[in-house]
Amino acid sequence: MRPVFLHGTSSGSQASGLAWVALLAGLLLAGYGLRAGLRRPEGRSFFLAGLAAAAVSSVALAQAHFGTPSALPRNPVPASFESVAAGRRLYEVYCAVCHGPQGSGDGPASSSLARKPADLRVHVPMHPDGLLYRWVTEGIPDSPMPAFRGRLTEEERWHVVNYLRILALSGR
Repeated sequence: MRPVFLHGTSSGSQASGLAWVALLAGLLLAGYGLRAGLRRPEGRSFFLAGLAAAAVSSVALAQAHFGTPSALPRNPVPASFESVAAGRRLYEVYCAVCHGPQGSGDGPASSSLARKPADLRVHVPMHPDGLLYRWVTEGIPDSPMPAFRGRLTEEERWHVVNYLRILALSGR
């Protein structure tokens, strides 16, 4: 199964497979280095090489899953008072039922879902606007998060993203 945010060909899945192999190899090297002892030069060398391989492959896996930052759409809607207010109204209608009024994932429908909705106060600050927009637009596979492409216009989805930024700051 291909990740929903990977826009490429089968070579993308091959690259992802290689990244997984590199991650495993890096972790094994780092483990060997720890076992050999960090005080010994060869132990340090294996540990650092493994750590570097694991870090590089982790970045490659993140890009394969989420897309490169340049591939994400840019927010064309300024986060004005009007945009945030429109986003709040849309959030209250479409999102609060699962994510709750403060975005903590405790909305009235959350208890009936197989997987608890994300705590937006935690997750929104961790992701760029373009990725949040994609999740609102396309939904999140293997989760209860639905796609809103057919229910909200493009501009409305950007209003929701602008409101999520304010909600994440004020909902703590």
